[in-house]
Amino acid sequence: MFTPSLQSLLLVLCCLLVVFGSSACYYPPPTPLPTIGPVNGGGGRARFLDFDFSASTNCAAIGETVVFTVVVTATATDPVILTATPPLEITLEPRRWRAEAPPPLRRWSDSPAYPSAIDPVLRPGEQRTYTWEWTAEQVYGDSGVLGVTATLFTTIDDRGIDQGADGVLYVGVEAFELPGTGDAGLPCTEMSP
Repeated sequence: MFTPSLQSLLLVLCCLLVVFGSSACYYPPPTPLPTIGPVNGGGGRARFLDFDFSASTNCAAIGETVVFTVVVTATATDPVILTATPPLEITLEPRRWRAEAPPPLRRWSDSPAYPSAIDPVLRPGEQRTYTWEWTAEQVYGDSGVLGVTATLFTTIDDRGIDQGADGVLYVGVEAFELPGTGDAGLPCTEMSP
């Protein structure tokens, strides 16, 4: 019924199954696709200031509004002074940029949505929330760019010394960067809701 060489191969396979058990045929389950939804850039802490930095989504279509939210809380028993100019800043830069031209940067402070006046002094225990509604642009959704890295930055006066605080998060535009997906990334439309 089986040729001698096929019989030998089957015998070897059976022996392997006996020796290694069912683990010889084990394949790890596929990694689940990431879900699409809000992303938190983590909190941060300067000596007397806590902050939380988040975005409304981790992967946006071109033209979709992404809301970045910054919550700052003074944790000191004395007022905290934001010394950066501007007092709070969010910058957006391409995740990957291979073009000869300089990468396009977007700054919250350059947008009309930036608050006209941010009081640089936070009273003890005071908490403030700021938001920036940014519309995902084509340049960040181009092939191989894979969205933006958003960075929050501020400095505070710590007994006469400026101390920096920052937070970083990633938002894909049209596609989300995952290991093994190459320049194309994983299209936002294929991510689980």
